[in-house]
Amino acid sequence: MSTVLLIGEDDVLLKTRAAVLRTTGAKTICSNAISAFAAQSDQLCDLVILCHILPELAYAGLAETIYARWPRTAISLVAPTRAWESPYSAETINAITLADLQRLIVRTVELLSQRPSSTQFPKIAA
Repeated sequence: MSTVLLIGEDDVLLKTRAAVLRTTGAKTICSNAISAFAAQSDQLCDLVILCHILPELAYAGLAETIYARWPRTAISLVAPTRAWESPYSAETINAITLADLQRLIVRTVELLSQRPSSTQFPKIAA
């Protein structure tokens, strides 16, 4: 079973996304930015999803640290706008997807089904 870590600051939004993503068969863990690494210390996650509500410095720093610690963990950012209109540009973000729950499910399934041959997941746009 794959494990997805959702990081954000809005508990209701995180729990809603987690409930929806559990329909994919994945185990979900919710965390705020401060305790995200503690959540991953017990179990390596296959995918980390960063909420668009996080400040840019927070998501960029989290993405870089997650990639440095766990390079095979995919990192996805939920964005409020289309990727080509998005200001998000962290080098370690593997995918950007719209906040739409259906798109989030599709993107999550895509990322979880990929098994990288190296330490880098391919970049995927929304």
